[in-house]
Amino acid sequence: PISFEFKPSLFKVTDTGKTLELAYNNGGRFSVLGNVYRLSHIEFRHPAEERINGRTHGMSMQMHFRDSQGRMAAVSVLLNPAGKEHAFIQTVWNHIPLLRNEPVAPPDVMLDLAKALPRDLSYYTYMGSLTTPPCTEGVTWYVLKNPVDISPEQAQIFGRLYPSNVRPIQAGNSRLIKESRARPPAPAASAPSFGGLVSQ
Repeated sequence: PISFEFKPSLFKVTDTGKTLELAYNNGGRFSVLGNVYRLSHIEFRHPAEERINGRTHGMSMQMHFRDSQGRMAAVSVLLNPAGKEHAFIQTVWNHIPLLRNEPVAPPDVMLDLAKALPRDLSYYTYMGSLTTPPCTEGVTWYVLKNPVDISPEQAQIFGRLYPSNVRPIQAGNSRLIKESRARPPAPAASAPSFGGLVSQ
């Protein structure tokens, strides 16, 4: 299982000319198999760069991390533009800068990154590279299986800025793709027998 630790935070949004980049002031981290990675920044893609069984998604949110030895990991949250307006995304969109490379950092608005994650954190993982030049290799990718719904209008807003800011699909080149194992179900609570009394 993968585990995330995020606290509500102030933030900064930058239009880099390649994407919207989100800096989360309080940082955060995730851990898996005993490895701990700390949040660096967040980027958005339109459409999603990942395909699962040939299927793509309208957008993705890519969280970039490093561990204590500088090794990179990225977690991709697929965004499905077929739902209601998502509060986290809307807060970011409300602060899209008017000018590129001039960040907007609202002094009194908080984000809660934990609310941008799906409830089920099942994932695929593989070794890959960053998707923007110089496409640095040696990045461990975690793609969460379950998408988060956003509204079609929210996807359209980003799509007007970046109609397609994705790297083309790369060849697998015999890379191993792993899938997280399902957690065993929690044991059922035992109920008192018929006629029994339960003290509080």
